[in-house]
Amino acid sequence: MPFYVDNSTLAAMQTCTTQVALRYIWGYTHKVEKAKLLSGQAGHAALATHFRGGTIQEALASFDAVYKEWALGNIPTDDGLSYHNVTTILSHWLTTHPVAALPYKVLPDRVEFGFQAPLDDNGEFVLVGRIDAMVEVRGRPLVLDHKFTGSISDNWQAKWHLSSQLSGYVWGARYGTVKGVPLNLSTTGALINAIELRKLPEHDNWKCRTHGVKYQECRLSHAKAMLLGEYPREDAFLVGWRADALKLAKRVYALSQEAPTIQSLPALSQEGSFTSACQWCEFQTICSTPRIPALVEGMLVHSPWHPLEDG
Repeated sequence: MPFYVDNSTLAAMQTCTTQVALRYIWGYTHKVEKAKLLSGQAGHAALATHFRGGTIQEALASFDAVYKEWALGNIPTDDGLSYHNVTTILSHWLTTHPVAALPYKVLPDRVEFGFQAPLDDNGEFVLVGRIDAMVEVRGRPLVLDHKFTGSISDNWQAKWHLSSQLSGYVWGARYGTVKGVPLNLSTTGALINAIELRKLPEHDNWKCRTHGVKYQECRLSHAKAMLLGEYPREDAFLVGWRADALKLAKRVYALSQEAPTIQSLPALSQEGSFTSACQWCEFQTICSTPRIPALVEGMLVHSPWHPLEDG
């Protein structure tokens, strides 16, 4: 049986053994990370409905089905990921970005689909992922990836130039299959549809220094979105990426055999402490305490990772 990985698993393996085991082998996450994950999943569901020709109301209903109940019960109203804030931003994006006016042509039969693509010649290690959409720009097929982020900063934009995730999507579009049928899409790169989920101003009667009017008049002007790219992925680059991805996949498999349960936690390495990766890790507080399995289980949310669904 093939061993399945996605880009997030490979990236974690390159970062920290403990992170890989907690999230991708044993299936734990933190409530804050779950909010980011669910809001992203819900946003992707809404945009998929939009790209398939659904109305704004239908797209927002797709969002609600994934996020509304959980967010209202778990996310503070003053948080950027609160239900009201995210739906306001998403509704504004849908209204201002009708499909017919987009600067690319959406391929209607290639919206929000999962793929499987071998990393080795024998198909023992398989990359899985979900491509948000395939689009055409001047007759050329490109991968379009939706990104929801707290800030579309210059540094955030720069990280996609060599991103393994985009490389994996291009690899999947070229050599992957969907339900056993080869894709064979001759894509050479990717675009990113970036939507910022930052808290919108709420002080209606305060004057905005940027726009010179009260916030009640310019609130939606603070909803930031950008189309980024094109990020090219040439053949020679993908050859090197594939070799690196395969090495990491083999390491993940070895770890899954060596540490099948959370009882192995105290013995696992914490490489992130040598590279400052712990600064951004959802499990930072776990590694700051005695790593007693029973204690850790009480601090985290059990939300198993399913590569064929979550990839």
